[in-house]
Amino acid sequence: MRKYTEDYIKLVERIGKNIKKVRENKGISIDELSQKIGFSKKYLNNLEEGKTLGTTIGRLLIISDILKVKLHTLC
Repeated sequence: MRKYTEDYIKLVERIGKNIKKVRENKGISIDELSQKIGFSKKYLNNLEEGKTLGTTIGRLLIISDILKVKLHTLC
């Protein structure tokens, strides 16, 4: 089992909160975002709640592109 540092876990939680904040500020539902990017609603829920520890930069880039924000905005 992979072990994650406390700093990494905090980063993942912060990214999730930022994705949710940007998504909600833009008036995009989680269902709509899920359909636009092709990731499951469950995956996005877990990501926004900081429970998806193994996400990739590629996936974050896709999300930032759909939300029309720079990647660093999510971090």
